[in-house]
Amino acid sequence: MNPSSSRRASTLVELLVTISIIAILAAILGPSLSTAQESSRIAHCANNLNQIGKGLQMYADANKDFLPKMFSGTEGGVTYASWANRIVDFVGSPNIFACMSDPAGHAPGDRTYSANGQSGGGNQCPFSDGNQDKPMRMGDLDFNQGDIILVGERSSEGLGSGRGTMSNDKLASLDLTPGEIHRRGKSANYLFGSMAVKLIKTQDALTPAPGVKGNYWTLVTQ
Repeated sequence: MNPSSSRRASTLVELLVTISIIAILAAILGPSLSTAQESSRIAHCANNLNQIGKGLQMYADANKDFLPKMFSGTEGGVTYASWANRIVDFVGSPNIFACMSDPAGHAPGDRTYSANGQSGGGNQCPFSDGNQDKPMRMGDLDFNQGDIILVGERSSEGLGSGRGTMSNDKLASLDLTPGEIHRRGKSANYLFGSMAVKLIKTQDALTPAPGVKGNYWTLVTQ
């Protein structure tokens, strides 16, 4: 056998073995890298919610302890879109209202987060005191028997009609609907009245149900 042919065959075998090893390592490490990236996005989003919490506290301090209204309106001659625009001056940048894991996108001006209120009223939520757009005072949250959601990542519900942005009211309210942003739509981050940020599985977010002691969504004062 020609020595040069033997060397070429040997080199080809070595190349194939190397490619096989790389493929095996990629198959092993791929899921781990994906998990690490998602964990990083979850942490980044939690930091966004921490900043939003500080913004809400500062807004309440400047507005007789009231949370901002969920929907568009005019205050002091200035027209606002959603609750997020009312606190943007307190948080420094509108970019923190978009989560990196949002499948609908996270470009400047997008809004991933929604306030805990009901667009149709009914229950006592922080951003809707049994009325469509009548926010409660931060101090009112002390009457809740347990912690309560202030702001959370939106669900995929309603995205067919357009996503929420800083310039519109779409999905400004959570409407007692759990988020579906992280871990392939199975969990979401929430900012609570205690200013804690928690990652909660979508299936667990409505247990117990709103109106029942220990739920995350509505005030229970009885």
